[in-house]
Amino acid sequence: MFEELNRWLNSDQGIAVIQRITNAIQFAAQAANTLLNILIWIGDVIYNNWGIIEPILITISSVLLALLIQKIWNMVTALWATVPPLLAQAAAWLATHWPIMLIGAAIGFVIYALYRWGDTVAEVIGFVVGMFGALLAHIYNMFAYFANIVLSVAEFFANVWRDPVYAVKKLFYDLVINALQWLTNLARGIENIINAIPGLEVNITSGLSNLLNRLEIARANLKTEADVVQLMRFQQMDYREAFSIGQRMGRSFGQFAANGIQNVVKKVGGLFDMQNINKLADSMSFPLDLDSVGKIGKVGEVGRINDTVDISNEDLKIMRELAEMKSIQNFVTLTPTVNVTTGDIRNDTDINTIIRRIEDMLEREIASSAQGVFS
Repeated sequence: MFEELNRWLNSDQGIAVIQRITNAIQFAAQAANTLLNILIWIGDVIYNNWGIIEPILITISSVLLALLIQKIWNMVTALWATVPPLLAQAAAWLATHWPIMLIGAAIGFVIYALYRWGDTVAEVIGFVVGMFGALLAHIYNMFAYFANIVLSVAEFFANVWRDPVYAVKKLFYDLVINALQWLTNLARGIENIINAIPGLEVNITSGLSNLLNRLEIARANLKTEADVVQLMRFQQMDYREAFSIGQRMGRSFGQFAANGIQNVVKKVGGLFDMQNINKLADSMSFPLDLDSVGKIGKVGEVGRINDTVDISNEDLKIMRELAEMKSIQNFVTLTPTVNVTTGDIRNDTDINTIIRRIEDMLEREIASSAQGVFS
């Protein structure tokens, strides 16, 4: 490849190409030199006439700066004009979606409060749910009050044809007892609220309870010989008991939610703990089974070396002979002792030269014979 390249460079075509490249480089150098001279001339002109050029540049810069400020002001004005529509659109969006945002914010606050103040928030939730329980009890009592009136009137019309006197007395007792039950239950709820205030204790239900007991006893003592109809009645629900049930349910739910949220936050935060990350990395690595390592004294045992190795005596003998011959070839050099007896010497030759040639020839022959024997 290098010979072909050398021949091409020495050919007419190669010389022409190299000449063209050289001319192009010279032209580029001349053009660069000319451009550099022009730049130097421009710098000299500016330096020598800076007193005239400086005011011109200041004037042009002032005009351009004024135009730039005007453009920026127009851009700011246009951008500011878009702000009121954006605010109006945002206000319309908030007016439409504020209930959802409020509910979301409330849920987020409750979750945060359960995480930070679990027991306290559980008590608050228990109180709120207890209030809802008392409200539901009040609604139920209103329903029971009007339902008992309807049932009492229906029972009266069913019994008036069988025992009119009994039916009238029974209707009177039913209506009065129903009203007193409702008033007593309501007064007991108010009494419990007032007594919950430290330092205050009132009793406004004892008189109503005594009157209610006497009326119930009197109604129970009504006698009749007729086969009268007795309809069921709805019992009034105690407000304190309803509040207690709701409070226990709310407190249990609050504690359950707080524990769940705190456990989730701990687990999520534990994912970014360096100790847990190291443990996870260790668990993902390949475990080292120490039992498979074996005992220290058997480190040198590899593979199937513990199996029985059977070598016959003939094999050992051949291996020993080969080793001995190889050792003789590597370390034994035959240096024969040669006695040369010559006759009449008729040619003029140095005796040392003749003896050295004979020794060399004999050494080569002996070495060749020894190699043949070892082979």
